[in-house]
This record gives sequence, structure tokens and C-alpha cells, in this order.
Amino acid sequence: MSAKITIIVPVYKVEKYLDKCIQSIQNQSFTDFELLLIDDGSPDSSGEICDRYANNDARIKVFHRKNQGIAKVRSFGISQVNTDYVCFVDSDDYILKDYLKCLYNAVTQTNAKIAMCRHINFQDGEREPNSSDFKDNNGKVYVKHDGIDEYISDLENTEKYVCVWNKIYHKSIWENIDFPEGKIYEDMYVWYKLLDKANDVAFIDDVLYIRRLNEGSITHQPYSLEQWYMVDSKIDQLKYFREKNKQRLVEISYDSIMHFFWENINQMKENNINDSDVINTHRNEIKKLLIYLKPTDTYSISKIIKQYYIAYLKKIA
Repeated sequence: MSAKITIIVPVYKVEKYLDKCIQSIQNQSFTDFELLLIDDGSPDSSGEICDRYANNDARIKVFHRKNQGIAKVRSFGISQVNTDYVCFVDSDDYILKDYLKCLYNAVTQTNAKIAMCRHINFQDGEREPNSSDFKDNNGKVYVKHDGIDEYISDLENTEKYVCVWNKIYHKSIWENIDFPEGKIYEDMYVWYKLLDKANDVAFIDDVLYIRRLNEGSITHQPYSLEQWYMVDSKIDQLKYFREKNKQRLVEISYDSIMHFFWENINQMKENNINDSDVINTHRNEIKKLLIYLKPTDTYSISKIIKQYYIAYLKKIA
């Protein structure tokens, strides 16, 4: 039977966790899948572990590549997909046994282009999730039509929408979309394009994806100026929706830019980092974006005036 889903797993320095990740995929109740293990030049035994599993499971393909980073790995993985549907699993995470079945049923039965499920984060070395954490799983699926304005404004649940894992996609919506190279938070540069192209998104009200937070996770890294990529991604997002002539999404994008702009400034203060160049560069870019704001039912003239004041006159202590 030909595969219906391709699972892309980028692999780099995860010998400690890789067995559990691969086994959770092999043990899926939905079996019509192809697994791509893409070894990004791992210096540990991760590549050998991949080969061992591929030698015993015809559904697994392994690619060994020189180290180029997660963005190149994911983009390469997309280029190798020959199925209608694709999903991603990070190699230090794992999935519950009905993950693929639930996601596949959700997209095929609702005709949505994306389906997503809930997930749980846990700290490496601490208690792993168990059955009590999934007791509320009920299999309910609901679809949101053209809800992208809600997704991109929901900053409290950014992780759920932005990350490429915990979702299944119709391959067609990945056409002409690539992950940017050399940037952290690479998901933030593509997620809004995918949701915009999808229109309809199916949500599964079940926890099916388990995310491990380890020492190498971004969430565990001390603040650095690389986190200004969050602002850069939101600037790209605004320009994207401007070209699409979607004014409400331009408004929301601008508010998101300002949210991450001030969040970075506060983090710089807390960490005693002084770099006026990076602040001024982004502030000047924000000033240029003000011309895209105009009075609407959802964005008042008084709010626009306030944004001009903040961009031009508000002092940064």
C-alpha cells in the first residue's frame, strides 16, 4: 500500500532521545506513512541510529547531509515529499499512537488543508506525561473558516499556531514556501503564509504531541540579540499581508511588531545589554511601516496617532 503521509524528522545530536521518537512513529495506529530521517551532520551516533531503524523498516528513508541547520533540513524534507500530506516531528519529541490517525481523519473528513492538535511540554529529566494528562481527550474536531486574524493576534498561544510540529498539512500549501536560513524562530517566517493559504483549519481537542524541553531548547537559552528575529519575522508578516491587501491582518501584524519590539527592549534592560544600533535600526523600520496604517472600523485614528507618537517620540530609557 502506498504511503498517504510523509513524516519529516530533522536529526542532530539527539542520540539520547532518538529511539523514543522513532519508536513512537513506528507504533502509530495509522501505518500508511513514510518516515524521512534527515541527519544534519550529527557528530554523535544519531546517524547510525537512523540507519539501524531504516535497515529494519521499509517505511523509513535516511538522508545523511553536511550540517546546514534546521531550516535547510526542513526545506529539503519538503522537496522529498511524494504524498498528499506531510507532518513534522522534532527528534527529541514523541507522539501518541493515534496522532497520525486523528490528524489524517481531521483533514480528510473536513477538507481542511491543515489540522492541528494540542500538545504538552515537559522538562527533560522530570516527570514525563502519562495517561492522566490525556484523560480529557475526547476526539472532538472543529473547523475554523478564515480565522487567521484570530491566530496571529493570539500571542498567548503563539506556540500552538506557529510551530510546524503538532500539525498535518496538505502538501500543496507548501508550494513556494521555504524556511529562512540562518535565523532562529524560523517557523515564524512561514506559519502565517501556510494558514493564509489553508483558509480552513481543523482543530483536534486532544493532546497527541509531547514536546521535550531540554538544555538545547531555545526556551532554555539566555537572552541574546538573535531574538530580534521575532520582530523581523513580524515585519515580514506585515509586508506579506500588505501585498495581499488584507488590512485587518496588517493592523494585527503591526501590533505584534510593537509587542515584540518592547519585549526585546525590556529583555535587553534586564540582561544589561546595550546596543542602540539594533534598537534604532528596528525603530526606523517601524516608522516606515506606519504608512500602512489607516483608519478602519477596527483601527481608530486615535490609535494610529498613538502609534506615531510611540514610533517617533516615546523615549527608551
